[in-house]
Amino acid sequence: MYELYVLTCNTTDVTPEKYHTYKNIFNFEFNLGFHNPKKDRCDHCEEYKSNKLINQVGEDLKIKYELHIAGKSNTKVERDNDRSSDKAVLCFDMENVITCPRANISNFFYKRKLNVFNLTGHFSLNKCAYNAIWPEHIAGRGANEISSALLKILEKVLEDFPSLETITLWSDSCIPQNRNSIVISALQHFMKSDRSYSLKSVEQKFSEPGHSSIQEVDCVHSHIEKALNLSEIFSPVSFLRILTKVRKRSMKVIQLQPEHFFDFQTASRTFKYNSVPFTKVKYLKLEVEKPLHVLYKVSFSDESFKEVSIVAQNTRKKQKTVVMPKVNMLTKSNLLSKEKVKDLKDMLKYMPLDDRKYYETVFKSYK
Repeated sequence: MYELYVLTCNTTDVTPEKYHTYKNIFNFEFNLGFHNPKKDRCDHCEEYKSNKLINQVGEDLKIKYELHIAGKSNTKVERDNDRSSDKAVLCFDMENVITCPRANISNFFYKRKLNVFNLTGHFSLNKCAYNAIWPEHIAGRGANEISSALLKILEKVLEDFPSLETITLWSDSCIPQNRNSIVISALQHFMKSDRSYSLKSVEQKFSEPGHSSIQEVDCVHSHIEKALNLSEIFSPVSFLRILTKVRKRSMKVIQLQPEHFFDFQTASRTFKYNSVPFTKVKYLKLEVEKPLHVLYKVSFSDESFKEVSIVAQNTRKKQKTVVMPKVNMLTKSNLLSKEKVKDLKDMLKYMPLDDRKYYETVFKSYK
C-alpha cells in the first residue's frame, strides 16, 4: 500500500512522506483495519435479500428462492441422516490452490509460483482424512484429474475397509469438477476393476449450491492452512513434510504420479450420458450389477430413482453385449510456461538444498 501511495504522489508531483510516518498515520489516525473475510455467502440467498430490501421480488425470483430453500432443507436432512447412521460416507473437496514457494522473501512477491493441488477426502468410519497431492507440472485440475485423484482416495479407503459393499460420496455441486459424466465414467470403470474389492454400489450426493454440506473436509483444510501460516514452504517437498505433521493420527497422504491420471473424458464419449440431467441431479447411484445404467434423483424428497441406460439405441441394435472401453493414461505435455520456469529458477538461490534438487529435477523436462 505504501508503494502505491508513493506512486500516486510521484504522478501528482507531491513529495511522499517517509514510511514510518505513513505507517503511524495509517495505524493511529484512521479508523481502518484488516480482517479475514467471512464465509462465502450464497448467491441465490443474497440476490433474494437485496431485491427484497428494495421491494423488487418478482414471482419468478420468489419461486426460485422457495425451491432453493426447500432444496437446502432437504439436503440438510439427508446429510444429517447420513451422519447419524453407520453408513460408509466419503466427503471430498479440492483445497484452495497452494503456491510454492511461500515465504517472507521480497524476491518471491512478484514471481510466478508453482501450483500444488490437494483433493481431500474424509471418511466417516475411521474419521480419517485422505489427501491426494499433485503439482501442476504433473497434471492440471480438470474433471479427468479430479476423477483420477478421487479413485486413488477410494482405493486407499477400500484397502482399509475391503469388505465394504456400499459407499456414499458427498461433494459440492460444482458441475465441471464433481457433477458430470467424466466422474460417473471414472466410478463405473473403478467398480469393474479388482481395486473395488467387495464394492457393489456407489452413491453420490451433492450439496445445495451456496450451502456446503462437507464441513468435515473444510475442517481438515483449516488445519492445513493454520500449519502453513506457521511455516515456510519452498516446494511440494516442504508441503508434504508439513502435511505429515497435521493431525498425525488421522491424516493420510497420497502422492500422485503421472501414471495415476487417466482420460475418462474420452471413454465417456462412448456412452449416452446426456440422458442424465447433471445440472439438476442431487443424488446418483451406480450398481455393479447394472454397469450400463445410472440411477438418479433431482431432489432428496423424491421417493424413487429414475433409471436411464447410457447405451445409445443404435449401439444396442448392432451389439448384443456392450463392454466398457479401455481407459488410457492422460498424455502429459509441458504444463509450465517458460515464464514460470524462469521465475522459479530465479528463486532457487533462496531455497534449502532439498527444494532446489526437486526443482532441478523438474526443470530437466523444460530445456
